[in-house]
Amino acid sequence: MTYKIDGDLDAILRQSQMISDTVTSLQGVSQRVTGAVVEGVSASRGRWADRLGEVEGNRHGAVTGRVAPAYQEGADGLRAGHSAYSEGDALAASEGAKADFGIANQL
Repeated sequence: MTYKIDGDLDAILRQSQMISDTVTSLQGVSQRVTGAVVEGVSASRGRWADRLGEVEGNRHGAVTGRVAPAYQEGADGLRAGHSAYSEGDALAASEGAKADFGIANQL
């Protein structure tokens, strides 16, 4: 009997790619929001504009400096897990084949 985890591995890889795509999308949306705020600030004057610019800088910094990298780290971890599971699966299949061959030779 052969046990394989290929389906699970495919799911891990798909999830990792989905997270990476989400990170890319998140960064793009954040950049568009920054562009819109910059336009709003340039059309405004005074403390309101200064504070809005400061808040937007903090928001964009949090997205690009903390949120997106954390998601990407998760995606990278899934890829590393996928690789480790793939290696383990191949090793188990190889060892299983050796054991089957050994048993067959003894019979």
